[in-house]
Amino acid sequence: MYAVLCWEIAQQQFSACLPGVRPVTIGRRATCDIVIDSPLVATEQAQIFCRRDRFYIRQLSRFVPLCVQNEYELPYRGTVALRDGAFMTVGTVRLEFRAMQVAAAPRKVRCNHCKNLLDVTHENCLWCGTSLAFGELMPLHEFA
Repeated sequence: MYAVLCWEIAQQQFSACLPGVRPVTIGRRATCDIVIDSPLVATEQAQIFCRRDRFYIRQLSRFVPLCVQNEYELPYRGTVALRDGAFMTVGTVRLEFRAMQVAAAPRKVRCNHCKNLLDVTHENCLWCGTSLAFGELMPLHEFA
């Protein structure tokens, strides 16, 4: 199961692949899997993980609210299932969750640093060690 998380800061768009093989931490801290450079985001804001073919988001911050669909503020350590098209808001940053059908899921990701192609299940590039969280997703039709 795969998903993509998209967001925008200062009119610049970002996206990250969520392969579902391990939890992904979102926050301002440089050690997070997905770093969101905004003072209104907690150092460790949330975690997205996959269980039984469903993705969930868990609030990790006690002080910075995470709103789901603009109607539900997730409490500290609270968890909610994510559906395709779901969006979350942290401060002024809006995150959109996009689930991908298995048949349409990308199989390769291009490293932003060395440009090598790797299987999407890898966390880091095997050649240079760069995190693949922001690697370019390659559509299936490019490998057919």
